[in-house]
Amino acid sequence: MEGGAAPTQMNNEVVIAGGSVMKAVTRTLAPQSGHTRGTGRRTNLMPLLRSGGRAHTRSSDGRGASGFEMILVVGASGYLGGYTIRRLLAVGRRVRAASRDRQKLVELQSSGAELVQADLVDRRSLDAACDGVDAVLAASHSLLGTGKYSSAAVDEAGHLALIDAAASAGVRRFVYTSAMFASPDHPVDFLRNKAKVEAHLAASGLSYAILRPSAFMEWHVHNLLGKSLVDSGKATIFGPGANPINFVAADDVAAVAAEMLTIAADVAATLEVGGPDNFTRNAVAAMYGDALNRPIALRHVSLAAMRIAAPLVRPFNPVLARLMDVSVWSETSNQVFDFASRTERCARPMTHVRDFIASRVADHLDATRLRRAD
Repeated sequence: MEGGAAPTQMNNEVVIAGGSVMKAVTRTLAPQSGHTRGTGRRTNLMPLLRSGGRAHTRSSDGRGASGFEMILVVGASGYLGGYTIRRLLAVGRRVRAASRDRQKLVELQSSGAELVQADLVDRRSLDAACDGVDAVLAASHSLLGTGKYSSAAVDEAGHLALIDAAASAGVRRFVYTSAMFASPDHPVDFLRNKAKVEAHLAASGLSYAILRPSAFMEWHVHNLLGKSLVDSGKATIFGPGANPINFVAADDVAAVAAEMLTIAADVAATLEVGGPDNFTRNAVAAMYGDALNRPIALRHVSLAAMRIAAPLVRPFNPVLARLMDVSVWSETSNQVFDFASRTERCARPMTHVRDFIASRVADHLDATRLRRAD
């Protein structure tokens, strides 16, 4: 800590912002039957995460100081997976990028990543992907998945299988992307599934880190709201849109993931990663209107309507029902991450929602100008 301040215990969690640990308490790990397991001793991760990568430079045998030679990223075609891979490649790490569809990874291959086709519902493919791997990042999710790729099949069973495959292959480090507020009794099945995977990982014997980010800007600011405003000037908000929510950029979480994949210590940690802003969805929509410099039109679906509709539509449209469940929960519970009081020092700037929106709108306007020029 700055000025030699001691870490403060917060329910065995580490609060992170900007790539540095805030008020950190973790558990050191001791070897046990060929694996590592928590001993309950406290350790301060601050010096490790504030090294800026210098403590993790590659040694003469091609390994980093952490000893992790090959890193597998599952969910490489997603935002977090892609950003993390680019960060790892930029500092000379060897990365194996995994996805169901290799065609989505061509750009990463041209940047130096090794590609592997792997499917979280196919254990054999997971065994093959983990073969010869030192560390794994699980960055996949199926929030909007159905059928074979439902949330239960991917977010729960698939990730349990991945952890087992990693343990069987002798993987030395496993970093799992959970979510802030995940719990066994959560009203949303997606977050209950995340909690089950957290528990399985903690009991697996693997050296691990669990990342618990708040709502990703890429999804909850843009894809589920802002994109419609950019395309048509209209959007539907599920709920009144009046509850402040914390949003974090995937690349900011990627910075933490890359650190935890290459950290030069065997530690078990649960890390909350929040952004600097808490905004209502109505405020987010207004920021899109400002950036676009045009009026916007919002339609709101009431909480009462969603509470009635969700159980009725769940049998034939589980994704819509889940989105309604998420919306009711996020509009009726405390979603604020107190960035100012829970952080003491940011090792790198964090992305603000307004800047993120400005970037997305600028990309849209540039693409529009290019189409018109053609």
